[in-house]
Amino acid sequence: MLTGLVAALGKDLRLLARDRVGLVFLTLAPIVVISVAGLSLATLYGAEPRGGMAPVLPLADEDGGWVGRAVRERLADEPSVRVRPVATAAAARALVQAKRVAAALTVPAGTSDAVSAGRAAAPVLSTTSTRPAPRRRTRGRTSRARPRTSIARSMISAPGCR
Repeated sequence: MLTGLVAALGKDLRLLARDRVGLVFLTLAPIVVISVAGLSLATLYGAEPRGGMAPVLPLADEDGGWVGRAVRERLADEPSVRVRPVATAAAARALVQAKRVAAALTVPAGTSDAVSAGRAAAPVLSTTSTRPAPRRRTRGRTSRARPRTSIARSMISAPGCR
């Protein structure tokens, strides 16, 4: 069986060595296809049309304290993201809702004081939903599709999953 494979491989290589045009196309076609696909799909995966790869992250520092400065400085040092300061959380959310950016970060007022006092505080990340719930027809009316919960119910009611 191995000798048959070697014989078939040898025959194909001999044919390919005689066909110079086929050899050139066999080499260039994958390079051209990969290049075209990469350039055309680059914006789909976060690249900008002008060639920059780092996505923009609007940062609304409503706190004005040391936590907001620390977040801004750390993100400024990160090459995988470009920070764009905005005045308010509403402006950051408006950029997200207009789909100008994928996400926005807000440091709420009082965050520095809460962290200094040992209380929990968290920044707010605003994102777009990936896709709205599909609409379906129900007896002539349009309604939102409801998620199936039978799997979740069976997992909850299963022994040992309480």
